[in-house]
Amino acid sequence: MRQNRAELYWQSHRFAEALADVEAILRPAPELAEAWRKRGDLLRALGRTDAALASYAEAAARDPGDARTWWQWGSLAWLERGALEEAPLRPVFSPEDP
Repeated sequence: MRQNRAELYWQSHRFAEALADVEAILRPAPELAEAWRKRGDLLRALGRTDAALASYAEAAARDPGDARTWWQWGSLAWLERGALEEAPLRPVFSPEDP
């Protein structure tokens, strides 16, 4: 229920209310990478860049294969802040890839 309500708040640009719901989702289930990414998106929309970067880092640690998280994290760090050193860098292909 909270996830659906958070999405409705997001679509209505009611970011603070959506953030409250996402944080309530994370309290009992901090392993949810998607919720950490959504938290980052909401914090970004609220202009809380440092907290958004930390949320994207948490999401990437929990699901390193989620390209959306890496895109959001990198674009916030690099494009909006001009801070290349804060942009997450990881190889696109691993040596094990064919």
